[in-house]
Amino acid sequence: MRHPWISSGGLFGALALVACSAPGNALKSAAPGVVAPVPAALPPTGELLVQVAWPRRVQTIPYSTNLIDLTVDNSLGALVATASISQSTGQTTSQATLTIPAGDISVAAKGFAGSTLVAQGTATGSVAINRQAQVALSLTPVYVPTVSSFPPNAGPGALIEITGSNFGFSRSVPVSVTIGGQPSPEVWCSSDSDLEAEVPSGFASGSVVVTADGVLSVPASGFWLLTAVSPLSTDSATLSVGQALSLSVTASDSAGAVSAPNLTWELLPAGANVYAMASGSFSAATGSQTVFTASATGSGILAAQSGTLSATASLVVQ
Repeated sequence: MRHPWISSGGLFGALALVACSAPGNALKSAAPGVVAPVPAALPPTGELLVQVAWPRRVQTIPYSTNLIDLTVDNSLGALVATASISQSTGQTTSQATLTIPAGDISVAAKGFAGSTLVAQGTATGSVAINRQAQVALSLTPVYVPTVSSFPPNAGPGALIEITGSNFGFSRSVPVSVTIGGQPSPEVWCSSDSDLEAEVPSGFASGSVVVTADGVLSVPASGFWLLTAVSPLSTDSATLSVGQALSLSVTASDSAGAVSAPNLTWELLPAGANVYAMASGSFSAATGSQTVFTASATGSGILAAQSGTLSATASLVVQ
């Protein structure tokens, strides 16, 4: 399916409504000796031409829009014309021509994805006899994504949770994320209000933006890309079962050391041929500090990680 945008004078997100005069009711010549009947007076009319372009690009009209219903009322609020513009496979433009009485008009448009209303808008204008008029009709999306929360920092390749609304999960529409102006390589949406996005590289700090069905959220600022993680406070440790070990690390972004880095503490296998994997638990984690308590003998790797950034220390539990 192609995705619509609507233009007027080159502006995205608007219907081009062009009104021009239609031929009047001219008297036909009567046969010789026959008096021609005088036709009943009809109100002067004009034509309203509506054109829609359907390229694939980010816009204010949702990607999924495949039908636009139009209604035109006169100055008294009476309905004078209706039309539907739909997208057909392979078409790049669609149009409808309406013949309407001259005078002041109001136009309403509703965009649908199947039977779901996804955008709507109104505009007013005037159709004059023997003149051409143009009215710009902007459509406002019904579902606009919003971003409520996300971690303040993370390393490239890390997964961060983003909460908000109207992420499009229930409507099965495309969703994407940019962080610091860079597209997230992977996005996993689990509900209309929650998703996970992989942190890209190539920026220092910036805003988080969610795009659902081609509609962008307001940028939410305040995310920083971690650039380095220092070595752990120890590079190796030998513990007994039940013994605790305090660990600390320093993470930095482009502005310097970060007081509360978004880090994950893990115990990893020491290698493919490990005879026994040690076990234990982390507690009192505050981002840059934690306490590891050994619970079973063996070996492993203590790691503080954020995406592709990590600091490690070897561990033996006797």
